[in-house]
Amino acid sequence: MRPVIALLTALPFLAILAGCSEPITACTQVGCEDGLYITVEHLDGSPLDTFSGEATLDGESFDVSCDDGTGQGDNYLCLGNTLEIQDATDATEIHLDLVADDDTLRYQGTLTLDFAEVQPNGPDCPPTCLQASETIALSPVD
Repeated sequence: MRPVIALLTALPFLAILAGCSEPITACTQVGCEDGLYITVEHLDGSPLDTFSGEATLDGESFDVSCDDGTGQGDNYLCLGNTLEIQDATDATEIHLDLVADDDTLRYQGTLTLDFAEVQPNGPDCPPTCLQASETIALSPVD
């Protein structure tokens, strides 16, 4: 009977000690990459995943070509209707001249980039990536 009484006496103290500990942070394992993500749409907001053209980043131009949401080059990757521009985190702007595959739609303009730190697994969990995202709409060609 004495061990039971001793255990019952100790339980409130153990509960108090447990309440004083720091909460444990559980991190998921979602990865991320630094990059610029440009979502390409029609004027009505529907996805546009077949387009090509030229991008100029920090004075360096390169061709891009996305066919049914796939395609890649040294500086870019097509992910559906999203154009991922790699190695762009030091850039402050990008100029795009893109046309839809049938040449009836076009976007020509310069985007000012605002990169932010992203932590997909939570504020105290790695990794930390620099990302910016923009959305553009291709308009009918005159």
